[in-house]
Amino acid sequence: MYYKILSFIGTFWTKRIVSKAHLCLCLGDSIVGYSKYTKKIFSIINTHVTERHISSIEEIENKKNKCMNGPLEIIYVGRMSEMKGPFLWIQSIWHAHSIYQNIRATWIGDGELKNEMIEMIRHYHAEKYIRLENFIRNHDEVINRIKKADILVMTHITAEQTRCVIESLTVGTPVVGFVQPFFRTINFEK
Repeated sequence: MYYKILSFIGTFWTKRIVSKAHLCLCLGDSIVGYSKYTKKIFSIINTHVTERHISSIEEIENKKNKCMNGPLEIIYVGRMSEMKGPFLWIQSIWHAHSIYQNIRATWIGDGELKNEMIEMIRHYHAEKYIRLENFIRNHDEVINRIKKADILVMTHITAEQTRCVIESLTVGTPVVGFVQPFFRTINFEK
């Protein structure tokens, strides 16, 4: 009962504060919940994309043509942790490969599940088409790797604001993944 009262009080004051604010800056899916109480709400996210990274129409056309003729290059960049759904990612790539063999997939990042991911890749005999790479500190290199990929496959199992989705779409790499409330808040107006 105590926690229900605290939850009610917290919710009451949050609604009141947000509705009276001159400006509300939100991170993640909180924008979806708070947008009911104010029109002066904006989502903030720290990305590493600059104008020089944005793909031209010609680059996107070249990517489309390469997809039709070469291996499908799949990428994901992020921590190897439970909330990112790494085992679903491996299963998804494995399943796609069982239908269309011309696939190469790379997960860039580190985390507590790396050894288990390696074991799962071995279990599926997928070492030839699924690679795990260590965390890359150089943001330009990461953005360029996303840009060169044909698709970003994201299997997050928790709702969160994902920087890699914004970065991927900005550089012209389409995203496949579970629908999350955050995706509806993405606005690419100039």
